[in-house]
Amino acid sequence: TGLDAKGWSCMHRMHHLYSDSPKDPHTPVTHGIFPVFFQQLGSYKKTLAGLVMGRKSYVSVVSDLNFPVSWSNRNGLWYLPYLLQLALTIGIGFYFNAWILAACYYFGIMSHPAQGWMVNALGHKYGYRNFETSDQSKNNTAVAWLVFGEGFQNNHHHSPSSADFSVKPWEVDLGYWLVRILKSFRLVTIN
Repeated sequence: TGLDAKGWSCMHRMHHLYSDSPKDPHTPVTHGIFPVFFQQLGSYKKTLAGLVMGRKSYVSVVSDLNFPVSWSNRNGLWYLPYLLQLALTIGIGFYFNAWILAACYYFGIMSHPAQGWMVNALGHKYGYRNFETSDQSKNNTAVAWLVFGEGFQNNHHHSPSSADFSVKPWEVDLGYWLVRILKSFRLVTIN
């Protein structure tokens, strides 16, 4: 997709720094459940602009990341990755004569805003808590199943550097198991 690694990292870190407070870039506590969908988009644009313009309040949050905002975002061409995904979708459809597969690819790859909304809105509003944290994060099993473990927000906010979002035996983090498979092929490392 067109998500910028530095912009996303900055916004995610700000969410943890200011979780469920007025400075949180995406929380249902101050914005409401449905408005979070648009709040996260606006916050992402604001974060990218802050990073590109070198605003200290943004740059300081990701000072350890030694790479710039992507070329396309720095040059106002944020839409190019989306056009590339659309071209790939059309290519899949024509080459394989598989338009349903092409549509599944496109909507799957473009579903990040909906997935982010589920995690940010529902994972901070509905569910259970394994840990007493300073925010309203909750574990939402339905979201966790749909978004490969990220619905275990309370666990994540308790241990944000853990690659595994599950802590109870019945909590299944499918994303962590995918990473473990990739690790077995030496494609990624887990710190």
